[in-house]
Amino acid sequence: MEEWCWLWHENYCKPAVKDTTVEYYRSYIEYHIAPNINKIKLEKLITLDLQEFYNKPKKSGRVEKYEGMEDRSLSARTVRSLHAMLRTALDQAVKERLIPFNPTIGCRLPPKEKKEMKFLPAEQIGAYLRATEEHGVLPVFYLELTTGLRRGELTALLLADLDVNLRP
Repeated sequence: MEEWCWLWHENYCKPAVKDTTVEYYRSYIEYHIAPNINKIKLEKLITLDLQEFYNKPKKSGRVEKYEGMEDRSLSARTVRSLHAMLRTALDQAVKERLIPFNPTIGCRLPPKEKKEMKFLPAEQIGAYLRATEEHGVLPVFYLELTTGLRRGELTALLLADLDVNLRP
């Protein structure tokens, strides 16, 4: 199974997806698939093997990044991402006629976690903007507050993307 994932990663994933996705998939294979389902032969892999694999990381699948890390569970989002990667890799194995069907079909995944949006209380906005001005980043954070852009969207902006009238 591990061997197929690496072959898929090199030949089908790298040429077709963004570098950040390639890196996520590499880490999924290295830190989750290789230690857990590497010994299962591709043609012997069944849905139950994958279901057990998905259930384990939810409890203790996180890579220990520092000593004494208490929460070792993976988020539902990460488990779902692992599943999406495996589904794609195993779809390709079906196309290559290495396996007759995709064993990811039928797996039960953890439900999507809904995070409540957090807002900065109105009474803290002045202090927030003063602090950003002291650090020389007021325009970016003002833009964030007034537009609702996400962090990644803000950092991707170029000055040429902004149509700003600077006249008083």
